[in-house]
Amino acid sequence: MIDRFGSNFVPIEDVVDLKQLGHYSHNAVKFGTGEYGYLHTPDWTLRTFSYVRNDMMYRLFSFNASSSAGIAQ
Repeated sequence: MIDRFGSNFVPIEDVVDLKQLGHYSHNAVKFGTGEYGYLHTPDWTLRTFSYVRNDMMYRLFSFNASSSAGIAQ
C-alpha cells in the first residue's frame, strides 16, 4: 500500500465549498475517472463519519448518545 494513490491527492478546497472545509478530510483522492473520494463528518466529530465519492455518500459508522445507554462501565 506504499504510495497507493501516488500523486492523486488534491487539497480538499479544490473539491468542496470553502465554507464547509472543517467537515471534510484534509485531502481528496482524484481517481482516473475524474471522480473524487474524501471523508466527511457533519458535526466536526468522529461521531458520524462517511466516505464520499462524487454524489454518493457511504456511512462508515454512526454513534449517538442513546446507543450507549444501558451499557455498564
